Amino acid sequence: MDCYVYYKAKTADEKNVVEAFQRLRLTFESLGSAGLAPSLQRRPESKEEAHTWMEIYHDIPTDFCKLIEGPLHNSGLLELTLGSRHMEYFIPV
Repeated sequence: MDCYVYYKAKTADEKNVVEAFQRLRLTFESLGSAGLAPSLQRRPESKEEAHTWMEIYHDIPTDFCKLIEGPLHNSGLLELTLGSRHMEYFIPV
C-alpha cells in the first residue's frame, strides 16, 4: 500500500519545507526505515500565496501512522503546514 500526504504551506516557506522534509527523510534512514524513501513534490502554481505539497511513501508498513508520528514532529514540518495534513492510501491493482 502507498500513502500520499498533501498539505499547504506558505510560498515564502518553500526552502524551509524542503529542509524539514529532508530532516524527516534522514530520520527514517537513521531508524532503519530507509526503505520508505519518501519523495516530495509540489504543485507548479501557488494559490493565495501558498503551495500544495505532496509526500509520497511507497510500500508502507501496517504501523506507518505510528512510525511517522515522532519523526514528523521532530522535523518541523507541522509548524510550516497551513491547516491539516491529509493522508490517503492506495493499493496497486
